[in-house]
Amino acid sequence: MVVAMLVATMTGCGSDGGGSAGAPAHCDPSQRVGTYLLQYTTISGDCGNYADVLVMWGAPSDPAAGTCTTVASSVSGDGCQLGWTDNCTLPNGANGIFTWTVTQKTVDASVLSGATTSEILSPPSDVCLGTYDVTYTRQ
Repeated sequence: MVVAMLVATMTGCGSDGGGSAGAPAHCDPSQRVGTYLLQYTTISGDCGNYADVLVMWGAPSDPAAGTCTTVASSVSGDGCQLGWTDNCTLPNGANGIFTWTVTQKTVDASVLSGATTSEILSPPSDVCLGTYDVTYTRQ
């Protein structure tokens, strides 16, 4: 099974030096430490729902509790928008690629959110596509 998640860019950190609606103008990565509840909201597709899961920030991808290696990552200039791609082995032995973009929504980094699109391929030929909003909430 190959899983690819591509995430649409979300806004939330002000680039004008003054964040809006509680969003920070600059984000300190040291604030993003701890346990977060990762919640998925299915927008469309035929991959089905992903269950909510607790994750430790610093190893944020937990695609069905598989083993992942980060192969690419990026951080915006203000430190508020994060992107990364993980290559994963899922518990059923399938391989997956997950690409994420999330934006820190609060100064204290208690809430981060983004949107994802996933493609799942189960050998030999099963494929599904899905789009999800994601929210990380510190516990």
